[in-house]
Amino acid sequence: MEESLKELDNCKREFEATLSYEELQPYFDEAIAEQRKKLTLPGFRKGKVPLNLIRKNFGDSIEHLAVEDIANKVFRDYVLKNKIDIVTAGSLDFIEYQPKDNLKFKINFEVRPDVELKNYKGIELTKINYEVDEEFVDSEVKLHLYQNSSFELDGEALDDEYRLTMDVNNLDENGELIIGQSEKDVHVYLNNPDLLPEIKSALRGIREGEERIIDMKNSEGVPVKTKVTIKRVEKVIPPELNEELFKKLSGKDDVKTEQEFRETIRKSLENYYENESKKQLSAATIKKLIDSNPIPIPEFYIENIIDGMYKNYEERLKRKLTPEEKEQMKNSSRPIAHEQASWYMIREKIIELEDLKLTEDDFAEMVKLNFERFNIPPDKLLETYMKNPSLTENLLTEKVIDFVVSNANVTEETKKIETQKTETQI
Repeated sequence: MEESLKELDNCKREFEATLSYEELQPYFDEAIAEQRKKLTLPGFRKGKVPLNLIRKNFGDSIEHLAVEDIANKVFRDYVLKNKIDIVTAGSLDFIEYQPKDNLKFKINFEVRPDVELKNYKGIELTKINYEVDEEFVDSEVKLHLYQNSSFELDGEALDDEYRLTMDVNNLDENGELIIGQSEKDVHVYLNNPDLLPEIKSALRGIREGEERIIDMKNSEGVPVKTKVTIKRVEKVIPPELNEELFKKLSGKDDVKTEQEFRETIRKSLENYYENESKKQLSAATIKKLIDSNPIPIPEFYIENIIDGMYKNYEERLKRKLTPEEKEQMKNSSRPIAHEQASWYMIREKIIELEDLKLTEDDFAEMVKLNFERFNIPPDKLLETYMKNPSLTENLLTEKVIDFVVSNANVTEETKKIETQKTETQI
């Protein structure tokens, strides 16, 4: 038997084989024996037809029917013998059977690439530490108070403590409405610190039913015009600052004063932005590992990830995607799928190289936080968590990232939190 393996592009391989008729004979004998179990002929019970009679009457057709199975079996035996790590079963690309002479065939398949990590220790990373200053705490406190304010109808916005309800329409250079660039019932609080000064100035003193054109600039610095039509003007009546309000806003019985409320807001913001910092560092770590360790990715992996995206998206839409939508999503999602597959393979290689394993201690913090909440004994909750595949995968990913970060050159930067202001619309 002649066998050969050719490397195609990326992870694709082509297996080619030629078998003589003599080499095919044992496979044909096996196929005839299998057919014997199913055949019935006059004068013979099922499974008792003589083999020579089967060969005489059905031999040629059985041989032709068997050649695909023979090709696949020869391929599987070759893969096992040579310990090839395949990711697909393989597809028959070419097959040619010359009766009583030989069988030739080719099978294309993909292999799992041999991942060699060259750069996963000592990488350069930057960790952003967000500064929660008094100005930011002030804006959050004001937002909480505004959200718990009451509103009284008024005819004119006499100061900044007003909420306006308006329709907004973007205009072209000729002052005509731009189709598709309008919004109804937009709420604007004039004392919102994120409101652009030119918008606040243009809306101050405006009356119910009045229209105004506001000149602004978009994110590219190009002048734009926006027409607003005021539908309702309401005076903002802030809530009374008392112990009952602070308990309500904080969700804690021991928060009784404005200062204690401010401290609660501060801690909440600090926790939130510390988690954001960790998320950003994790994302930066994964990106650095992918960029530093390019890996050929089997098409099979990418297709599987995209198929999962299809299913998740269809579940959200509660309908099947059209072929056109699938093709569009496939093209747009391909880079993301490639990154996910790359990260998975890099993660698995680091786990292997560093012998990273989860222990009970890795689950202990979650058990500590949740056993009272779920009213489950800690040992039972620990057992449940350790059997949860999704949680186990997440914790193992965290362990890999923690390992890489602990062995990286991490530069820390402090960044002041600035709220984003919208320049193109109100």
